[in-house]
Amino acid sequence: MDHAFVFELSTQLNGKLHSFTIVRRSLPDFPVPFGLGLIDFPEQKVRVMAQVEADDLESDLSLDMDVETIVGVVRKAKDGSDIYSYKFRAIKK
Repeated sequence: MDHAFVFELSTQLNGKLHSFTIVRRSLPDFPVPFGLGLIDFPEQKVRVMAQVEADDLESDLSLDMDVETIVGVVRKAKDGSDIYSYKFRAIKK
């Protein structure tokens, strides 16, 4: 039996970066390097995995930092067009 649920997230919703890695090798349609993180939304009791953007992946990402929800290109389609999805961006303090 499949279990599914849907919840609505505002694109203005901020979360906390629980964990992350920098992906340096991936499938051909995913430009590398890119950040991939687990983002906590404590009020919703939800953790999601998504790409994480930063000006400098090596120095701008840290555990428990605030991130904002954005929409951006996550990969290329076979015809070369951009595929968009939700992702997160580091909030600079």
